[in-house]
Amino acid sequence: TRTRMAAPGAWARCQASALGHGLLGARLLSRATPRGRNLFELLARLPLHGVGAKVFRKPWRRHGYADSYWVVRRVRLDEAGTRGKAWGALVWQGRRMEAFTEIRSASKREWRYEALEAQGEVAGPAQA
Repeated sequence: TRTRMAAPGAWARCQASALGHGLLGARLLSRATPRGRNLFELLARLPLHGVGAKVFRKPWRRHGYADSYWVVRRVRLDEAGTRGKAWGALVWQGRRMEAFTEIRSASKREWRYEALEAQGEVAGPAQA
């Protein structure tokens, strides 16, 4: 038996047609931000690409690990700011676990940030 193959580019034309007619596009564009941001999208919006920021995953807070976070030390982003690599130090339940390593699970869409560090201190109101 012979299988019939579609003409080159047929799939792309089908997808473009569906998007152009609003079959897929309207539904996708109508949702503002259905999911959270991945780590790189978050860091791209922060000053200095988030170097010095304390970032954490949302499930950590939900499961009671409020004093667990990564301190971002180095970031390399693509031009769009949606992918890349980030390195930092992990603090898990108040104890520093790793000195300086690549941040894991960076592509998951559940990242938040706490604050930026300023010269080794957490930025915040001055204490008298």
